Amino acid sequence: MTQRMRMLAACGVTLLTAACTVSGAQNGTDANPRVIQLTVDGYRFVPDAIEVTVGETVRFVVANPTDMAHEVYIGTPAEQAADEAARASTAPMQQPNVTTQYGYGVYLAAYSTVEFRYHFSNRDEVMIGCHLPGHWANGMKAAITVRGS
Repeated sequence: MTQRMRMLAACGVTLLTAACTVSGAQNGTDANPRVIQLTVDGYRFVPDAIEVTVGETVRFVVANPTDMAHEVYIGTPAEQAADEAARASTAPMQQPNVTTQYGYGVYLAAYSTVEFRYHFSNRDEVMIGCHLPGHWANGMKAAITVRGS
């Protein structure tokens, strides 16, 4: 079995076993972050709802088993709008190079997996979105509920 086939099989199992919401059963710390796995399914993140706690550090592991690139962008509604505008004015070949002043985003190439850490320092309303042209408009977002400590 090739590496690509193993990744696709693992992602399929993830899709079949993923719950609709990942809740903050344990608080992750900087030294020991909680791991949340996300998978891209067309224009969806699975799971599409996550619960975290103020002060928690999460290590996101995001798999993209599709032949289409995506973005994983965490930010407030205003930061999501700014990232959407930045990407809308960028040529397709330059999308991997887009940076924004606020929020946090990573480019997710086709058939790839990325990992990154995010610290939820306050109760600001944040969400995950993909702002590659047309993706946000097609509903590619995930809710994040930040609970008090």
